Amino acid sequence: MLIFVFVFMYNLKILSGEIEPSIKLKGKYFEVTVSKNTPQKSQHQVVRDTLWKWYLEHAENKLREIMHKYSRKLQIDTPTVVVKPQAKRWGQLLEY
Repeated sequence: MLIFVFVFMYNLKILSGEIEPSIKLKGKYFEVTVSKNTPQKSQHQVVRDTLWKWYLEHAENKLREIMHKYSRKLQIDTPTVVVKPQAKRWGQLLEY
């Protein structure tokens, strides 16, 4: 499976381990470790949830960094950044 992150393409490796689900970005691979006790039917959802959490965390951090940088340049307060799953819209910019 190929996954795109910030315009780069990565392959997905699913590993079995003793620990709770975890994810690492190593070279050209996302390595998702799934507990050996996870039933085969549930592995897909566990991998999906783990990837989603990784995306959320990294997107929020990157967006906050960008917003902070440009708000300093524009000499304005740094806006709040919220990343969440959307049912229909990809994104929206709101003025408060």
